[in-house]
Amino acid sequence: ITPQRNLKAYFVGPYLTSGKCFLTKVQQIATAKDPSEVDSQDITLAALRGSTSQRFVENRAPNAKLIATKDYDEAVKLVIQDKVNALVADYPICVTSLLRYPQVELVSVFTLLTFEPLGIAIPRDDPLLVNWLENLLLGLEGSGKLKGLEDKWFKDASWLDKIPEVE
Repeated sequence: ITPQRNLKAYFVGPYLTSGKCFLTKVQQIATAKDPSEVDSQDITLAALRGSTSQRFVENRAPNAKLIATKDYDEAVKLVIQDKVNALVADYPICVTSLLRYPQVELVSVFTLLTFEPLGIAIPRDDPLLVNWLENLLLGLEGSGKLKGLEDKWFKDASWLDKIPEVE
C-alpha cells in the first residue's frame, strides 16, 4: 500500500506489515537497523533484478557491491554459498528462506529497514466489495485466524516440503 498505488486502486488492510530485511550468515548484518551499516565496498549484496529491493540497495547502500539475480532461489543460493554477504528482500522471503534451509546457519531479523504495509488492491468504484473485504479482514483478525495464517506460513515449515530444493 503506497500513496502512488492508492491513486490507481483502493486498498483494504493492511493484513500484514513487511519491509526490507537482510538474509545472511552474519549476525551483525542481520541486525543492522540502517542501510548505512552495510554501505561499504567490502560488502556484496544480492537483490532481485528490477525489484524495489534492488532500488533500495542502489539508493541506500550505493557503495556496496550489488548482484542483481533473476530469482530468489539464485539469490538465496549465493548467500548459502558465501558468494554474497546478504540478500536484501522483503521479510516474507527472508523468513521463508530460514524455514526452507534450517540446516544452513542463515540469519534474518525483523528489523524492517523499510515499512511496507500489505493490503488487498481492488477497484475504487466498488464500495460493496470494499465493505465486504474490510469486514472479512476484521473478522479474521478478531477471531485470531489472521494470526493463525501468519503462523502457518511464517513459523510452520511443513508446507515447504512441496517446494524443490535449490541445487
